[in-house]
Amino acid sequence: MKKFLKHGSLVALTICLLFNLCSISAVAMTNRISTAENVFSEKLDVDQLRALNFTESDIARLLEYERAHDNCAPSIRPLVDLPSNPKDGDVYIDTLKISLDTLIVGGTSAADIALKVANITSIPISVAVLVGVFVANLIKDNVSFDGIELVIEWRYGLTNDLTMGWSSYIKDIRTY
Repeated sequence: MKKFLKHGSLVALTICLLFNLCSISAVAMTNRISTAENVFSEKLDVDQLRALNFTESDIARLLEYERAHDNCAPSIRPLVDLPSNPKDGDVYIDTLKISLDTLIVGGTSAADIALKVANITSIPISVAVLVGVFVANLIKDNVSFDGIELVIEWRYGLTNDLTMGWSSYIKDIRTY
């Protein structure tokens, strides 16, 4: 029961963070991962990574990835065809499945999985880190699963830069 509560609370925390912290404008290609100051910002925070038990070499690899992709505007690529003439409030749900075999090609550490997720989805590395921690903990706890599903909600409306456009966020992450 204790293991279930530990695993369940980690899943709940990860889902809450992913659900609330990522809003990406497809039009302006800007991102804001934090709705609360000093929780998660656009940039990786070394102290937060250490608190999540990342090794110094993993932190260095994640920071290197972030620097290499710093000039690229991160965005989640839509898998659905978003209409070219949307109305304010239009919502589309997108589900991205990533198999466990694909996730662990580079290794089973949280950093390895985060880098793989960031490359596959183009989500900001600071959000991919949360997915990596989630998956690495499932592997460490010997939870049987075949992969993960990222449920992404696309909403047309006012974006962070006060223009009309598509915004997306990870609504849910689950195993299959």
